[in-house]
Amino acid sequence: MMVLLKLENHYLRKFKVNFEWITNKKQIIIFYRLNSLEQLEMPQNGIRAEGMAVIAKAIESNPGLKILNLNDNNLKGSGGLAIAGALSKLKNIQTVNFGDCLLRRNGCIAVCEALIAGGNIENVKEMILNGNEIGGQLAVEVLDRLFADKQHYKVSLDLSNNNFGSDGVDQLNKLLQNKLELRLL
Repeated sequence: MMVLLKLENHYLRKFKVNFEWITNKKQIIIFYRLNSLEQLEMPQNGIRAEGMAVIAKAIESNPGLKILNLNDNNLKGSGGLAIAGALSKLKNIQTVNFGDCLLRRNGCIAVCEALIAGGNIENVKEMILNGNEIGGQLAVEVLDRLFADKQHYKVSLDLSNNNFGSDGVDQLNKLLQNKLELRLL
């Protein structure tokens, strides 16, 4: 069991908890009264939908958040949709790490649409969506939505460890050649 942290009228910029196996909202550290977080990292905590709903409320109350790392938690279903809704309110977001979160089709689309609808996509410098069971056609759809109007948009996008297949790789290559200036580092 984790200690409940209540800090009011204090300024905390970075909050990181990893591998604590937070599994429900009773175990999640309550930090949404801070309103000052710029960096939230909660990788590998086994957080599921109910916990993600609580975290989504906390994200909404920290509009200055620049880095959001929920890597290797469970964002499928309602939890992912709750996080996507909160993401649309983050005007300063620069890094989104949802690697290994089982977003799948609906979650990936919800995340992309949230960034676009919130008008904050231009601030994003890094998106990590590796290991989310994204097929090739979905990867094309994700890229197409993210960069529909952005000819000179610079972002590091990690789509590794997804199941594109050879057709998906071909589709991605065509899209990248048509829409984006691809620079390999």
